[in-house]
Amino acid sequence: MPMEGQAARVVTPLRTRDKQAIAALVAGCVITLVAILVFGHPFRSAPSNVGCVIVSGASSTGYLSSRTCGSRARNVCATMGRLDPAVTAQCRRLAFPVPPA
Repeated sequence: MPMEGQAARVVTPLRTRDKQAIAALVAGCVITLVAILVFGHPFRSAPSNVGCVIVSGASSTGYLSSRTCGSRARNVCATMGRLDPAVTAQCRRLAFPVPPA
């Protein structure tokens, strides 16, 4: 019978070696979790998007996400603003000049 002796195995207390193995496993999990929380957390916040032109969309290689800030954002608005409606909307949001189409 497959169930023969199961009750005896269930009620038998764990050996010291088994308890140590379980304690080591739990300690390893706790140490790993603490390390992930301490070292996995970024130490600085994400950069601000104030004054940035952010455009996302499809490209020939898949998905494109572009973030351009400062004077480079003004240049993007001056050159690409009339070509792409998404760029035009971002430039107008920032009050950057967009040449007429």
